[in-house]
Amino acid sequence: MATLRHRPRHLHATLVDYLRQGLRELDWEGPNVPYGATPITIVDHQPDERGTPVLANTVAISMGDEQADVEMELGAATGGLHSVLVPLFVDVYGEQGAISVAIASDVKQLLRHANLRLRDWSKPDAPPAPGMWIEIDEVLGPEFPQAAQQATEQFRKNWRVVKAATVTYFEDVD
Repeated sequence: MATLRHRPRHLHATLVDYLRQGLRELDWEGPNVPYGATPITIVDHQPDERGTPVLANTVAISMGDEQADVEMELGAATGGLHSVLVPLFVDVYGEQGAISVAIASDVKQLLRHANLRLRDWSKPDAPPAPGMWIEIDEVLGPEFPQAAQQATEQFRKNWRVVKAATVTYFEDVD
């Protein structure tokens, strides 16, 4: 088994898919949206960084910088189990503050203690990547970012953030 190329991209896609499915099951995308709110829009980037209009109830899922790989087993330098931490950010731009908190709280519940198989998005149907899995630790939020407190743009006034540490475990065998 070889190391999965572009692992951070597969991690991001796996987490976006997981949160999309979870929020869909909680009716945030369907016709019966809680509290009569507008259905959510999920994006895999920060919308203001790409010039994408920020719609009411946008959920933006992005990743921070990947940390150094950690050897988890003796002799892992020549193959074996490794881990790497990558911060996850889920920004919720709600139509109202209470709706932002509700969506962000559901995101937090979905992430708490989640253990997922890393999926290989380079293959049809994105099967689980052999020997790779994801744990979610240290889920924080929903937080009201400081930038939202001085916001002039309407979409930032109801902004909430959920942060988490994702740890990907992988076997590094060539």
